[in-house]
Amino acid sequence: NNLPSFLPLLSPAVSKLGGVYILSTLATSSIEEVAEAAPECTRWFQLYIYKERKVTEQLVRRAERAGYKALVLTVDAPVFGFRRADVRHKFTLPSHLRLANFTDCQDEHKSKGVSTAESGSGLNEYVAKLFDPSLSWSDVAWLKSFTSLPIVIKGVLTKEDALMGVEHGAAAIFVSNHGARQLDGTPASIEALAEITAAVNGRCEVYVDGGFTQGSDIFKALALGADMVRTPI
Repeated sequence: NNLPSFLPLLSPAVSKLGGVYILSTLATSSIEEVAEAAPECTRWFQLYIYKERKVTEQLVRRAERAGYKALVLTVDAPVFGFRRADVRHKFTLPSHLRLANFTDCQDEHKSKGVSTAESGSGLNEYVAKLFDPSLSWSDVAWLKSFTSLPIVIKGVLTKEDALMGVEHGAAAIFVSNHGARQLDGTPASIEALAEITAAVNGRCEVYVDGGFTQGSDIFKALALGADMVRTPI
């Protein structure tokens, strides 16, 4: 299986179905590869904030040039949760994969950092070394200072945070518990959805993901006020 080519093959299928394709910062296919494979697809870029802010700014610039239509800022994972399975198995990327958005980077750890694990999860070690744990609402203003792309705030589970997102100019609120992989004990996304849509009250769109595997799940979310439902691949 040629796994690096999987995402470019998938994005045209999403386009054909009329969906939105969200590419992760940590994807194994690059911003440009996916854009080239699916030029007609509506593409958004899911963004993390790096300690080295220039890295994040360069990713945003590349997404703009490649025709991505929005930034999905993930706010619930500046520090990754303790993922026991990853630690137990010393999770790393297989040797034939790399973080494709960083292959031209001088710092090899940005592209190869998840390929090794010193003590536990290679992914957690990567995040601890490179992601900015001081992420705050001021970072939304920082992003808006140099990009005109709409900013979707992803990882919201309370009406209070949703209203803060609206106040700081979010184009949309993305209700998500990070697939229940980030913190144990968080509510299911659909449990938080109704109070958030009520609080936002149409001032911006509201999206949701996390555990939606059947059409009936999607209809429930739409009935609770979601404008879009993200389903697993």
